[in-house]
Amino acid sequence: MSQIDNEELLGSIIVESSNYISQSEPEKSLELLLNNFNNFENNAIFLQTLGEAYLELGDVEKAYDFLIKACELDPTGSKSVEKFFYLGQIIGGLDGLNSLKVGVEKLMSQLNFIDELKSKHSNNNNNNEQELILEISNQDESLKLLVNAYHNFNNIRKYLIKKLNQGIFSMIEIWMTDLCMEENAEIECENLINLSIKLDNKNPETLSILSSIRISQQRSNDAKELICESWELFKLKLNNLKSASSKTNDIIQDNEEEEDDEEDDINDINLETMELIQPLITLTKYAIELGLFEIAIEITGSIQNIDENSIESYYLEGFANYLIVKRIQNNISKDEDYLNFNLNFENLPINNKINENDDSFEFLKESRLSLSNAFKLLQIDSISNETDPELKETINNLLKQVGGFILKEKDTSGINENNWEDQIELDD
Repeated sequence: MSQIDNEELLGSIIVESSNYISQSEPEKSLELLLNNFNNFENNAIFLQTLGEAYLELGDVEKAYDFLIKACELDPTGSKSVEKFFYLGQIIGGLDGLNSLKVGVEKLMSQLNFIDELKSKHSNNNNNNEQELILEISNQDESLKLLVNAYHNFNNIRKYLIKKLNQGIFSMIEIWMTDLCMEENAEIECENLINLSIKLDNKNPETLSILSSIRISQQRSNDAKELICESWELFKLKLNNLKSASSKTNDIIQDNEEEEDDEEDDINDINLETMELIQPLITLTKYAIELGLFEIAIEITGSIQNIDENSIESYYLEGFANYLIVKRIQNNISKDEDYLNFNLNFENLPINNKINENDDSFEFLKESRLSLSNAFKLLQIDSISNETDPELKETINNLLKQVGGFILKEKDTSGINENNWEDQIELDD
């Protein structure tokens, strides 16, 4: 097989593997990769993809082995940086930080290179996009792959910034967890988050992570403002994605034959939307931690619009409403110390036998409904198997406190409201 044929085969394998993973079928991805292992066992990109498949299947040990070898074959990241990010998150600590740093520094050099090239073209009054793209693709293999995938300067730059932020956020997480006791942890976090803001000051996830840093610094007012700003930017992003999806669907419907490029656009939009779920869940947790329960409830609603099977969003929605009930019933104002409330809420009584005139009635009903939705999802084996046992127990415990399982109108789940406690006992 010629080198060109070999590259084409590898490219098709990587694309097919990525499609399987995006469709939550990592077993098929792994089977495909293992069937071609002998042809590409010394190829860094192939081994990186194999490591990713094992990670998706939860086999961290095997993933580590292949990612380590991929890094050894491509120590500077000239082919790809993903392996350094995966490895850094697996290892953690200083070693993990150093792995992430290799990837971040490579991406920064690529971003600086394409920005300088763009500036050079502009100064020379050269507006030929194709010449610019050709020069970018000649820099190294990973940039060539980006050119083939994203086709134009703006999309390439957007991708590089997105990946940079992923690496930066992972580094911040290590500094705030594994290395939080290090003397320079706080300044390192500040430097990294400032770099992220410099790259994209309209990134809602950046502001969310900055709010976490401010929480750790006990700067609660700053953290609250950042959460509100982050949520506004998330809403804007969600609206833009929804609008883009609608326009692309209209184009497809207007054409008798569906265009492959437009189908790809829809898939990219859907993937980008799904990728917002975890950052939104994280923002919800920060909002609850700061006593911003109403904002937390609003965020969970947006998550459910993306994925109606997001069990964690229903739990957080139910929990936020539950905390509002406790706050109202125990005569605690919104302005009182949220830290003291959060530390002691479990000791506060809750009355689930109230009438419609009680100020906490609607919040109690919403809490029951949200937690009931979470409970119903737990009856689906595939969801239950992937849910943390501790979360299951928490959902069941809270559901008992707010009055038990409640069915929506026209519910078809098959759950009997009269024996829901027996069902919990079976699940336990």
